This record gives sequence, C-alpha cells and structure tokens, in this order.
Amino acid sequence: MTTTEVLVGVACGIGAGILVGIIYWAVFIRSKKKPKNIKQTKHHKTYDQAKQNLIIKPDSIPAFDIPCYPLHVQEPVLPSSASSDILLERQKSPIPKDIRQGRRGSVPLDQLITQSAQVGRKISPTPKSPPSIYAINNQAIENLENIQKKRGKRIAAIHRSSTSPLGKLEFSLYYDQDFGNLQIHIIRGSQVYQTESSEDLMELVVSVAVVFDGKQIWHDKTHPTEATTNPEFNEQLTIHGLTSNQMRVGTLKLTIKNNITDSPISVAYYPLSTVPYNFLTTETVRLNEVEDIDEAKLFQWRQDDDELNNGELLVSMLHSPADKKLTIGVECARDLPSGNRGPPDSFVKVDILLLGHKLHSKKTNVIPKSCHPEYNAVFEFAIEDDKLPQVMVSMKVKSHGKMRSTRKIGMIKLGYTADPNEPQYRHWEQVLHHPYLNIEKWHAIGKHH
Repeated sequence: MTTTEVLVGVACGIGAGILVGIIYWAVFIRSKKKPKNIKQTKHHKTYDQAKQNLIIKPDSIPAFDIPCYPLHVQEPVLPSSASSDILLERQKSPIPKDIRQGRRGSVPLDQLITQSAQVGRKISPTPKSPPSIYAINNQAIENLENIQKKRGKRIAAIHRSSTSPLGKLEFSLYYDQDFGNLQIHIIRGSQVYQTESSEDLMELVVSVAVVFDGKQIWHDKTHPTEATTNPEFNEQLTIHGLTSNQMRVGTLKLTIKNNITDSPISVAYYPLSTVPYNFLTTETVRLNEVEDIDEAKLFQWRQDDDELNNGELLVSMLHSPADKKLTIGVECARDLPSGNRGPPDSFVKVDILLLGHKLHSKKTNVIPKSCHPEYNAVFEFAIEDDKLPQVMVSMKVKSHGKMRSTRKIGMIKLGYTADPNEPQYRHWEQVLHHPYLNIEKWHAIGKHH
C-alpha cells in the first residue's frame, strides 16, 4: 500500500464523519423549532383525562352525611368477679427439667381456691386425705362393719342414699394454723327430717363435737331455732388450742337435736384432715341416721386393707392450648404396699383415652425396692382442645416381678369420668380452667379394676 492510498483513505473517513455531524445537527435544530401543540394520539388524550380526574378541586368535593350523634361502640366484656376469688398469673410452659428439679415449676392444687356451682366441691389442703369427701362416710362405715363382723358382732347398717329423707347441713370452716383456732359457722339445714307427729314440740339445735383418739375433746351447740324443713342457724362456734396433729386425725361430729327433748334427729361426720389451713371453705354434708357406733374407729384406715392402703401418687398436669399439648408429670409415690418379697419394683403406666378409645400410652422407668419411689417422669401428649373435655387419664401403678410378670397395685382416673365431688375431678377441672399453669396434687391410689 502506497502513501497516496493511505492519504485517500484518511480523507474519505474525515469526510464521512463531517457529513454525519452535519446531518445530526440539522435534525436537532429542526426539533427545536417544532411547535408545542402537536396533535396527540387517542392514548395520550385518555391518559391526560384520567390524570385530571384524580385532582380534587374545591368546587368538586361531594357532600357527606355526617350523623349528629356518635356511632355505638360495643364496650369490652369484662370477666365476672365471681368467676374466681384470686387472679392467677399465667406462666409459660415449664421445661421438663424444672419439674424434675424439686418440682419448683408446679403449683399445688390446694392453693387454687375457686368457686363452683356444684355443691360440695372444695380444695383438700393435705396430701394425706381420703379420696372422697362425701363417700368417706360410706367407706368408713363399711370398714367398721367389716371389722365387727369378723369379730362376730353385728351392727345396724347406716343407709346413705341420694334420696335419703334426713336432709343436708351446710357449714363453713376456717382454721388459723398460727393460733390453733378453728372457726365453725353453722349456716343452714336443707330438707331436715321432721317427726311425723305435728303435736310434738320441737326446737332444733346443732350439737358440734370434736373427737380425737376416741375421746370427745370439745363440745358446743348453737342456739335453738324454729323447727322447719330448712332451718336457718347462722351461728359461729370457735375451738381454741386445736393443734395440727389433732386436725390431721380428728373428726367433727355434727348432730341435729330436738332441744326440748334433747333427742338426736340426724348426724354427720366430717374429717378435719380435709380442712385447708388459713382458708375459708364451705361444705355441705348429708345427714345420716343416728346409730351407736364408735367415733374413734369411724375414720380409721385399716393398714391391712389393700383397697384403702395402696399409697398415694403425686401427679402434675399442664395444658398448653397454643401447642395443643397436655403435659403430665408422674413425680413420686409414697406408702406403696410391700409384697411377699419386700418393697415393690414399681412403675406407672399412663394411658390417654378418648371416650374409651386409647389414644396414647407411656410408662415410667422401674424403681426397684422402694415403697416411696421417685419417678420424675414427664410425658407430653398431643391432644386437640375440643377433645379435652372427653379425655380420661388412667394411671396404673404396677410392680415388676420376675419372668416379665407384673403385679397390679392400684390405679388413678383423672378426667370427665371422675365423680364431680372427687379430688381427681377437681384437679382436672383446674387444669382446664388455668392453661399454662402446672398444677400438682397428691391422689390416693384406688383399687385396680
């Protein structure tokens, strides 16, 4: 390639660049001189009209119909003050480790004082309490009859049925543990039995006595009141110097008498071991026929009776609605009966049943050779909230023997199948009413069916 050809190529490139620049400049100058009222397309007109419609002008504000009175706002529904005597602070679900370490994460059932529409529900304060408040007379009387029948003696049976014509007696108790004073407020009688002859003059009084070790250590009575079917007594009696030991084993004897003839009409027995300390509790008991029985043996538990001496089991329960879980803690047992080979190798099997159908089943480890085993077991069961009212918790206490054999010690049933007057029902009821609160309770181990 020669020098002349190179110069020609450079000149052509420069000329082409100058030509492009001139054309671009001409187009730019022409666009500057274009008038602003250019004809718009249909799309542009529609867009501008929509944009103008969004602008609210002072003369385009619509008229509003403003009411002359404020709208009704529903007031919040507050919980009734009668639903609970105390306000319980809800706690978070405890970690199983908290339950195992001294059970500090649990709240005893005895500390929950709630009102109930059903007659006779109360919180038992002592762990060593009979399994029932109203059934205790039947159990004690049946126990006494068995003892005396074995000795060749016969006593008259006391019949206590729901249709008994002898009526009921309502009273309240308050035991001051610091000063040892027991206040007894006799409130009223209900459907109290009257003599058939209307010519007999009657004035009703309630004779109250405390029996301890077969001896009557205190006695007093109310003022006479008119003999009616539902007498109102409304009188308070106070016992001074009553020790905690006497409260644990003492018995309160309540006798309705005819004050004119000093003849007893009906009687009821109430174990002082069920009275909470430093809490007011109201109780209603059924009145029975007056029989010549030994009060010292009325509430005495036989040590050789397997049904009444199966020991007790400490159970804790917690309901978590958010997690849809029921947490059951099998903490420990005490006073389990020994077998022929000494203390039992015990374990507890927990079954969750829904209307009789088994949903879950778990069991604790075997604790060898102990009448007071520490299980420290925590089980979580996934249960829907709507199914909890139909759930029953069955706890079977068994002793592990040789060759994989087991001996049945007893069982506890918690849930909807329990008697509303039983501690098992009250424990279950409190767990459902107070979610996220771990509640523990000692339960007497009943006979294995």
